[in-house]
Amino acid sequence: MEITIKINPRSKQAKAFLEYLKVLPFVQIEERDKSPYSPEFANKLKKGEADIKKGNTTRINPDNIWGNIL
Repeated sequence: MEITIKINPRSKQAKAFLEYLKVLPFVQIEERDKSPYSPEFANKLKKGEADIKKGNTTRINPDNIWGNIL
């Protein structure tokens, strides 16, 4: 039998419960990737943030949005 339990590890009770589960011989704890995004999407976000830090951005005048795009 397999059971999935979602636990918010921020509380003291959750931390204590996780430590208790770790000592039980029949429990296997698999920690999932904490990012809800796919690795490809996460890499795109990181690349975009790096571009912003480098100054590779485009400024758009909010008064003339269509003129700036076309």
